[in-house]
Amino acid sequence: MGLFVAFVKFGFDVIMHDMIECYRKCTKDVHANKTPDVQDIQHLKLETTCLAKKIELLEVDKCKLLGEGLGSCTLEELQQVEQHLEKSVCTIRDRKMQVYNEKIEQLKEKEKILATDNDILYAKVNLLPFYPD
Repeated sequence: MGLFVAFVKFGFDVIMHDMIECYRKCTKDVHANKTPDVQDIQHLKLETTCLAKKIELLEVDKCKLLGEGLGSCTLEELQQVEQHLEKSVCTIRDRKMQVYNEKIEQLKEKEKILATDNDILYAKVNLLPFYPD
């Protein structure tokens, strides 16, 4: 389950980073103009509120995916979490199989190279004269 937890945390961190960058960009634009009008301020307040709600929902979803705070969930919510986890596990397993297959192909190529080197060395050894002690 450790890999899944890391996967969830990574996804959460990426989303958080994107939202923070969006906020910084918006606030940078306001500071560059030095005279924000009321409409800009209202827009930023609304956007800040929306971002805060998104963060809260993401934190709740993250907790559910980590198996925390499930006591208040309905059966339907639990089934949705389960389906999401199953889909995530399938995605992880698919990627794992892809990595394994790539590694197998690399090892097969290495095996071919080593077999060729071995044949060359064997031929060299057989060409050398034999000198008994």
